[in-house]
Amino acid sequence: MEFFSGLHPVMQSFLATLFTYGVTALGAAVGFFFKGANRRLMDGLMGFGAGVMIAASFFSLLSPAVEMCSRLGQSGWLVTGVGFLLGGDPRNFAETVESICENYPPQCLRLLMNHIGTHDTERALTVLGGEPAGNRGREWQAAQHLSPEQREIGLKRLRLASLIQYLLPGVPCIYYGDEAGMEGYRDPFNRACYPWGHEGLNLLTWYKGLGQLRAQEKPVLGQGLYRTLHADGNLLAFERFVFTETTRESLTVVVNRSSRPQSVLKAALDMEDGQLLLGEPLGTVNVLSPFGFSVTKFQKTLKKA
Repeated sequence: MEFFSGLHPVMQSFLATLFTYGVTALGAAVGFFFKGANRRLMDGLMGFGAGVMIAASFFSLLSPAVEMCSRLGQSGWLVTGVGFLLGGDPRNFAETVESICENYPPQCLRLLMNHIGTHDTERALTVLGGEPAGNRGREWQAAQHLSPEQREIGLKRLRLASLIQYLLPGVPCIYYGDEAGMEGYRDPFNRACYPWGHEGLNLLTWYKGLGQLRAQEKPVLGQGLYRTLHADGNLLAFERFVFTETTRESLTVVVNRSSRPQSVLKAALDMEDGQLLLGEPLGTVNVLSPFGFSVTKFQKTLKKA
């Protein structure tokens, strides 16, 4: 490594590129020795490839971005989808999701782990409702607890975040205790024991309902494509859809991150003849309540050519 670090940056880049090319070519060359491949083996390799891409995305993009936000005194959560709920530009969120959907093979996309919280980050509820820790030390973090008002707002945002998490392409992954309403800033305060007997029952019921929704709508949420319908201001709307031989089945999701009612007229959504699955109906009413949401199912018959 000392030899490599002593080279000119251009030469370092050249050698690194050659190494990457060589390893890729070596792996691809294995295919010349086989006329066919076992289906399970191919699925396994695709899953492995997805894991490698997730690791590369984290260590090359997400982790440095979180570090940078910490140095600036801001929460690292601003670099994730939760940023939308905290005031980030919804267009950035939409572009990120669309880029992932366009660049990942379907087999990989369906295996991506959608996290809101992990053991390396502040608790989701604390981030969504509390004061950013910034560069404050452990004494300050240990003494902090959400006020009733902060917790109420945090819970409303967490419901929206988990709704988006469960309805995006990929597999929703829950960090233990988030579904029970646990709080806590950075390690070790985000790793407390599970609050057996003191869980937030309303939040637990919410998460159970999301799990039931995924099971109920497995064809669309497990195999369906993604499309952004509207991403502007305080509103985010997207759909998951799948085609059968005779129908187009879809779920339309509309989220209002604001503490004020928001009109959905500018979104120009066609909500007629839909079946409301969760939240507020938008077929006749064109306003979402504060931190409101709507999940509507559609099934339209395809016209024969």
